[in-house]
Amino acid sequence: MLQKVGSGQQVGNVAIRIPGSKERINYGQVIRNYIDPQTGISTPTTKGIVHYGKNSVHIVPARP
Repeated sequence: MLQKVGSGQQVGNVAIRIPGSKERINYGQVIRNYIDPQTGISTPTTKGIVHYGKNSVHIVPARP
């Protein structure tokens, strides 16, 4: 999944790849399940939000 990092849409005002930034990526295949916080329903998703930190990144499944 990390091969697509840097190819998505910026989320927020911080430029992609800078600590504190976020990026929305459509991976084109199911990456995990998104759990709707209001209904608790789990749905497969191809989308993820990449969160950039000082020393690493992590990917959170996003709303399909």
